[in-house]
Amino acid sequence: MRVMLRVVCLLAAWGMTGCDGAGKAETGIEFTAVSGERVSPLKVEEKSKARVMIFTTVDCPIANGYAPEINRLATLYGEKGFEFLLIHVDPDVTSAKAKTHGKAYGYEMATVIDGKHQLVKQFGVEVTPEVVVLLKNGEIGYQGRIDNLYADLGVKRTKVTVKDLENALVGISSGKGIWVKRTKAIGCFVPEID
Repeated sequence: MRVMLRVVCLLAAWGMTGCDGAGKAETGIEFTAVSGERVSPLKVEEKSKARVMIFTTVDCPIANGYAPEINRLATLYGEKGFEFLLIHVDPDVTSAKAKTHGKAYGYEMATVIDGKHQLVKQFGVEVTPEVVVLLKNGEIGYQGRIDNLYADLGVKRTKVTVKDLENALVGISSGKGIWVKRTKAIGCFVPEID
């Protein structure tokens, strides 16, 4: 059963089906953010262009190394109508740890803890950092890596040559569409839940 759910969720990540069986993200999921407000991650506000969900853990050096780039994108594209949401996927992380992590890395975006892996399963997320850009119609506009800094686990390029997430946001902003909708994220494996 778990394998079948995984296959369905991976197909959802590729835009072929949805974990709710309807081809779109299940919108009824709600979280209490670490700041206390209620967040519906799969409902994109009407005034927004899209929601950018960044999956992370407090102890992944690759994810933490991307903090400056994530903050740059959140500032730049937040002003252009994109909603950013940081999602902690470690079931053992507490709100206090997530807040401390956010402060240490300069995150000012809404932050939730997906301790039961509702969103992880929804999108078939396997590593951190991995991003999902959810469009207003509930479809996945882009999913995968932030950029191509890592060729493979432990194999880091000297410089970034492809900015996949930013390219997707530019495509949405300009109305020209997204050229590459799926890439393979490189990072730390999502911790399993009991």
